[in-house]
Amino acid sequence: MIKIMAVDDEREAELLFNYFFKKEMKENKLRLDFYTSARECLEAIKENEGDVDYVLSDINMPQMDGFEFLHEVHKDYPSIKFFMVSAYENATYRKRAKEMGAFDYVSKPIDFEELKDKILSL
Repeated sequence: MIKIMAVDDEREAELLFNYFFKKEMKENKLRLDFYTSARECLEAIKENEGDVDYVLSDINMPQMDGFEFLHEVHKDYPSIKFFMVSAYENATYRKRAKEMGAFDYVSKPIDFEELKDKILSL
């Protein structure tokens, strides 16, 4: 089973993720946990060490932004594939995310079919 942790400070994003991954979750192909803060998600990653395949993280969040979060995850858990998610299609953000070790950069609105294909094909 694929384990995904998604973090976005906008609670409405959880509804979208659950809706678009509903079939895969129902078929037990995928487990999705949603968090509204990077710090909370980081603690969950530590508790589930070795059991997280993907992190999908927004960039603009209070307390710890997506880049800080990527740094923290990547230094201790480099095998986790980290998807940076942003409302901005920004070449500078995209480049920085790649340089920091992000697996991919996804612009909002998220093309969930494309995202699903990437996740399920790996």
